[in-house]
Amino acid sequence: MYLSTRKLKIDEWKKKNLLIFFGIFFFFILLGFIIGMSGPKKYNSVSVDSYLRSSNSKIEIQLNNISRINQFLFVEGFFVNSVTYGVKVPITFSVELYGTKKQHSKEWGEIYQQNSPWKMISNTTHNRTILCNPETSSCESQILVYETINQYSNFYFKINAEFSELTDLFQVVEFNYVNSSMTVFEILFRYFFIILTLFIIVYLTRYTRQYSFHNFLIEQKWISLLVISLLLFNNPFYPIITLSNSSFFRILDALFTSTFFGLLLYFIWIKLDSFRYQKFKRTFLKFYLPRSIPILILMIFFFILYVYGKFHEMDDPQYQQAQDTPGYMALKWLHNIILNLYNLFILYSIIRNYIYFKQTINNQIHENEGINYNKKRFNFFLLVSVLPFFTLIILLFGNFLHELKYSSFTFLFTYSVCNAYIIALSIAFLPSKKDKNSEDFVEDQGAYNKKKINQQTSSDQELEGNLISQDSQSDSNYKSINLEQQDLSEIEKKEK
Repeated sequence: MYLSTRKLKIDEWKKKNLLIFFGIFFFFILLGFIIGMSGPKKYNSVSVDSYLRSSNSKIEIQLNNISRINQFLFVEGFFVNSVTYGVKVPITFSVELYGTKKQHSKEWGEIYQQNSPWKMISNTTHNRTILCNPETSSCESQILVYETINQYSNFYFKINAEFSELTDLFQVVEFNYVNSSMTVFEILFRYFFIILTLFIIVYLTRYTRQYSFHNFLIEQKWISLLVISLLLFNNPFYPIITLSNSSFFRILDALFTSTFFGLLLYFIWIKLDSFRYQKFKRTFLKFYLPRSIPILILMIFFFILYVYGKFHEMDDPQYQQAQDTPGYMALKWLHNIILNLYNLFILYSIIRNYIYFKQTINNQIHENEGINYNKKRFNFFLLVSVLPFFTLIILLFGNFLHELKYSSFTFLFTYSVCNAYIIALSIAFLPSKKDKNSEDFVEDQGAYNKKKINQQTSSDQELEGNLISQDSQSDSNYKSINLEQQDLSEIEKKEK
């Protein structure tokens, strides 16, 4: 049975303190929700319409005054089938992409001249299958081009669509690039969270400097790791990603994100199970390793698929991860299965904890105040973790953190929840200053009993030493009394 004897701030909080704490916590998240909803739009778009009624359809468009602060651009095709519902139309898309540094109006045939200012970025061809809804005329959209903005500020697209079967598709092609206001919005709030995290790190360091890390509780050790991971998740290198075309910092960003999410999922699982396990039972092989394997698999899936897709997108603007990555759907299904199993384990752990505390109270084992601390910590941890947990699961299931999907709302709400959660736990799990002997406390009842035994042993040894000294003193007194009696008897003999 896990009975923590070290007092934390959460242990001394009353209902009024808890209401103030949760009020600030949810207000911080609500503020991020409102600002995110009213934030700038993600993309600037230019639309071109065309009918695909012949065996070949061509679209040409030029985009000017694109800078690195626009991050990337992509072309998405939307299709409507006006004749037959539920069809599959195989189409071959060929995309030629040209760029130039200075603003220049393209003239017919100029891009093919030897001294043309237009430089070819890519020329790729891919076969795609357009799936149309069997009940409506709408068809699924296709990402035709994805290009990271580098040294060019003007782009010229030439898109050809070829198909062998007769069809009557209406095509709307959208040319999208990131709004510069969205980039500034994201950088400003990232650095706001970075400064806030640095402040918390300094505060925690000053507050806990009188305590040794060895005597930290499991909550305090994990919070120390999560705060550092949160700082990397906010990513101080993010402006370099937007201002340079370096793949290294994009990979670094994926590594920071996958590490933070993995540690957060692992921490929630470990913390829920630690309420029922003694410290000597929480061994690496039996406790930590079985829980770390599925989390590591999720982290590897997220990181490798992201990096694999990024490298291919740099070489091939038409690359689509879902269609062009071998075994992508199998990996995606395996990812979702592991995530569902994780959710079931979390639910099972919550139910077991409720049963454990109920049986403990019914059996009147709560004479030690440690069980009261743990029950209060469990209720607090469960309440403060509900919103961050569901937010994280929805993001991982829906892949909403992909740069093509997330908006100003998704970005700010996600980062507000994650930062508020870690900061809230770091404050609630600080050691209590009212506990003057906190350095003498230990984490588990087993260690507590061991210390008590050591104290009892030392007291017994001291008592034994006192008894021995008393015995030796009584022996010496006894000897002195005998000597005095012998002297008196000799004096009496001489007088007679």
